[in-house]
Amino acid sequence: MINKEKMESQEDSNLSSAQSLGQSTPGTANSKYGEDQESVSLTRNRYIKKSDKYFGNKDRKWFSLRSGLYVAGFLFFLYLLKRAFFDGNQGKGIYYNSFSKTRNVVKTYTTPFLDIQFDNPTSYGDIGKPRVEKEDYIPKLQMTCHLYSKDHLNIIIRDADNIRYEVPHEYPFPFPRDVQHVLPEDSDFLLDFEFEPFNLVIKRKSTEETIFSLADRVVYTNYYLEVTFMMPTREVYGFGERISPLQFKDGTYSLFILDRVGKIDHGKAGFNAQGHQSMYLCKEQSGRYHVNLFKNIAAQEIVLKDRKLTWKTIGGVLDFHFFLGENPEDTLYKYHTYVGGWTLPAFWHMGYHQCKWWGYKNTSHFEYVLDHFDKADLPLDVLWSDLDIFEDDQNFNYNEKKFPPVETQQLFKRFNKRWITVIQAYVPTQKSNPAWKYEGDILDFSLRDGITNEPLVGWEFSGFVHFIDFLNPLAKNFWNEMLDYMNERMPIAGLWLDANELTDLMNKFEETMPIYFDGIERRKYYKLPFYPGGENLYKLHLVKLDAKHIGGIDEYNVRSLNSYYQSILTYDYLKGKDNIYFPFVLSRGNMFGSGQFSFHFVPDISSTWELMRTSLGPTMTYQIFGIPFIGADICGFIDEHRANAELCARWHQLSVFYTFARNHHAPYNDFDNHQEPYVYKGIIFDSIKRSMLLRYSMLKQYYTFFFTNPGKELRIGTVMRPLFFEFHDKSLPPYGSPVFEEQFMIADTMMGAPILYPGYTNLDIYFPACKWFDMRSGKEVPVQGGTLNLPVPIVDEVPHFLKAGKLFLKQDVRGIRSTEDLTNVFNITAGLPDFATKGGVKMAEAVGVILDVPNYSEEVVYYQCTLENCLMNITVNAAYDNKEFTVKVSSRSKSKERTESPVEISWIHLLGVSKDLKASGKIDLQGSNGIYEYTYDKSHQVLSILISPKLVLKGDSNFVLSIKI
Repeated sequence: MINKEKMESQEDSNLSSAQSLGQSTPGTANSKYGEDQESVSLTRNRYIKKSDKYFGNKDRKWFSLRSGLYVAGFLFFLYLLKRAFFDGNQGKGIYYNSFSKTRNVVKTYTTPFLDIQFDNPTSYGDIGKPRVEKEDYIPKLQMTCHLYSKDHLNIIIRDADNIRYEVPHEYPFPFPRDVQHVLPEDSDFLLDFEFEPFNLVIKRKSTEETIFSLADRVVYTNYYLEVTFMMPTREVYGFGERISPLQFKDGTYSLFILDRVGKIDHGKAGFNAQGHQSMYLCKEQSGRYHVNLFKNIAAQEIVLKDRKLTWKTIGGVLDFHFFLGENPEDTLYKYHTYVGGWTLPAFWHMGYHQCKWWGYKNTSHFEYVLDHFDKADLPLDVLWSDLDIFEDDQNFNYNEKKFPPVETQQLFKRFNKRWITVIQAYVPTQKSNPAWKYEGDILDFSLRDGITNEPLVGWEFSGFVHFIDFLNPLAKNFWNEMLDYMNERMPIAGLWLDANELTDLMNKFEETMPIYFDGIERRKYYKLPFYPGGENLYKLHLVKLDAKHIGGIDEYNVRSLNSYYQSILTYDYLKGKDNIYFPFVLSRGNMFGSGQFSFHFVPDISSTWELMRTSLGPTMTYQIFGIPFIGADICGFIDEHRANAELCARWHQLSVFYTFARNHHAPYNDFDNHQEPYVYKGIIFDSIKRSMLLRYSMLKQYYTFFFTNPGKELRIGTVMRPLFFEFHDKSLPPYGSPVFEEQFMIADTMMGAPILYPGYTNLDIYFPACKWFDMRSGKEVPVQGGTLNLPVPIVDEVPHFLKAGKLFLKQDVRGIRSTEDLTNVFNITAGLPDFATKGGVKMAEAVGVILDVPNYSEEVVYYQCTLENCLMNITVNAAYDNKEFTVKVSSRSKSKERTESPVEISWIHLLGVSKDLKASGKIDLQGSNGIYEYTYDKSHQVLSILISPKLVLKGDSNFVLSIKI
């Protein structure tokens, strides 16, 4: 037991130290616990174990001496001045472009339950590699621990004497939205802390399993920070962005947003891509899960070996957030809530998108593409433009000669399509660019050179450029004005924020390399003790790390923030336009929290089978990050020629399940080298068309799965998820199996198993331990918890399977051209579990949901489905005895009653009907004079009921259909 006298003495020492740093501490007037000093003192240290060492007499004297020095009046006064100065410039929690004026921002904090200073356990002589200079050694550290809820713990370790950059702890950055002010004894965390040797162990209280420990190695210096700890298991997911499998193998993984062509990361440093998602989801030995977010945006490297994780970074602070959950989805609900959730796509976003890199060079090209989609009876919602839309590829400089505004607008209106264009994060230096007509001084909100403090000059495809500092509040008006300039010429449905990492190509081309490398050794951060990725960061295609943002803050500290702020400004701009409630913002650069404002795509992958397979890794991983609207470029982006026909057909089958489906190809300057669906012939075209129509037939049901948090604007959870999310407590193949990479769930309802290898006409598919139905035939799968080989001809639909107990609503899509052609008439496919006997009657039930709205316009969905709950729950119950077989269809909805375009049912397909019925016959609808027809496929056990006139589901309704036996 802890000696009370010792503990009170130690608490006094801790209190003095914390107050000397100007921090709020428990038991002071700022305490939010509402308890006196003694009770808070007892509570806050109750779960700090091994306390004899922690509260020993030697430590108490040492702390008291140090506390006395810190509270000395003059030093204390100087420290407060220093803190105030840095907080206004480059200190912790700093950000510049304030968004609180336009949003209802609530700042929520908790008083730390532990706030102590201690000697840095890093011994200079023992650091070893990498080499750290003595002047970069940090003598004292401060650890602050917050409990935001019983399952959300925050541990921050800072330099005790100097303020370093750290990611802000308030909107628009991740911050706790529902602070519960729990006491340590009410949480599910146990902390074990020691000074000598330094150690911090975090356990899950309910299982006493260690989830984090700093016992192995901690290095904390000016330009190099490292922690090493054992993972509960090797089953870890996250660490983005990279093009890699979902499951991690032992290896080294770099993390730093960078313009890098999509190459597969096999665990070798230097294969990071355009996102900074420094978090992971981990399975514990108990079967529970937790998330660890390293809230740090400096360049990083992660080493995984034998369950041991080493996390290295070159800046910031050690700021870890832990979220505990029972299963993957439950855990991510908590993490997604903290990072702000994700922005909901509009329904039309889920339609088919067509794009080409430097390929659609004029309005005639647009017309050619739209006309050929139309003649081939292929659905299309959005046509994109790349840099071709600009004169001389210059940002903002809309080419009105090649794309006459009136003619182009009329073209899109005639075909009823939307237009999305690329835009980049720079201003061309050419004064002829329309950006220079801006009334303000563009150079006032441009990045500055770290040596000369002059506006930084970089290089893009259009030539020399200045980079926009989106952290600067002055950038907002300029950005809005330039988007208005574009929108006036061609109405923008959405924007693609490209090269916003920030990318600088000056060191890529021979003519600009001498300029870039002139005096490069004099650049701050050129010599670092460690280079994440293994290469000097100044040799990469990025803005110089010593470039200055507003307030003199270095790009080194905030590299991920420029794309983050650009996404916010673009999101706000589009949302301010008429009829846009869900802005389409596709951002290449992203970080934790970006999902609030932007979507993403798997970057720039090649047209190969291996890249198609691997695209599923980041597609599912971004669901974990909190950006569920994502997909890879269909048929692949990079190829000198048209993508292989078989590959393109199979990729379209995979794209049935992408939340974001875009065909995008890179052979620039060659309009004739097409990859659009209509260019393929014969069975390849038939296969592609069938896949596109299958996707559209499922879109309204698929879209419904985005409404994971009904009646609330905060969207959380996953949509296209790994198998173990649904079957975490059931037997799956061991970690490392290809099943994790090549099969997945759509919500908790449907499983996809696309063909990812050339020449396959059969596929081994694993079926988790429950009952499944093949949605291509309706037949029950004769395997549970095992593998079955099934035919997968290229002309057939992609293999997809309905989980028993669930129902799925599809639509007739013959003749449709876009999402706007889809009606509210559905066909129900219900997968019945095994019939159970109750009161002499055999019964089985399947359930599902659909949006109960008259149409899927942005306005309707926003008001009825985000501000309110518009989900309609549908239940299909089948029952039979010796005299009668009945089908009961029930609906329950919280939407307001309406008569316009209600949900209607034209077919009901019951899968798994084990009762032997006649092959066809009549079926009665109770309470109606109508008599309907049914057919029964005995071999597949599928009962299909044609409903004409249709069943109208108006809010709460019940229909009973019966067959006399």
